[in-house]
Amino acid sequence: MLVFSSESGGLAASHIWMGEAFTRTGNTAQALQSYERGLAGSEQLAWHSAGTSTQAVCAGLRPKIGFLRAKMGKRAQASEEYQRALSIAESIASADPNILEAQYSLADAYSGLGELSQMQALDLSQPIEQQIRYWSEARSYFRHSLDVWQPIHNPGAGTPVGFACGDPKFVAREIAQSDAALAKLQSSASSGSSALR
Repeated sequence: MLVFSSESGGLAASHIWMGEAFTRTGNTAQALQSYERGLAGSEQLAWHSAGTSTQAVCAGLRPKIGFLRAKMGKRAQASEEYQRALSIAESIASADPNILEAQYSLADAYSGLGELSQMQALDLSQPIEQQIRYWSEARSYFRHSLDVWQPIHNPGAGTPVGFACGDPKFVAREIAQSDAALAKLQSSASSGSSALR
């Protein structure tokens, strides 16, 4: 369970838990505001203490903020949050692969990027080649997420500090959906090109 020892850390943790509660009740704007306040406090603690566990908490918050921004239609901002999470979590995980909080952050950030690519792939007004590119990109991100999940023994619905997190079964389903969409689009593309001959 996430607990910070200092008073400012306690305030950051309370904002984070309020964000978790608001997310569960579907209050996107309040959840985003709470997570951002929690992140600001956590980043201050990480900067002062240079603690890896606090940095891992910061990495874990970014996919949550990315998810909420995507839900609000702010895809570019969501992508930035996922990319920042990857940058922080990859640095932590490469230094110590046993810090599971970083592994969960990586899995969720890759999955979030996959969902963003999937959203773009579903825009049927674009050429088939573009749809194929986005579905391929989505599949690649989901595959990265599943690769991160696989060495985690008995992954739970929560991270080691208690954050709600993604699910490897969901990621596996999204890979299958991407494969099905790609097969259908590639078949349409090849039958369209053979009709032109």
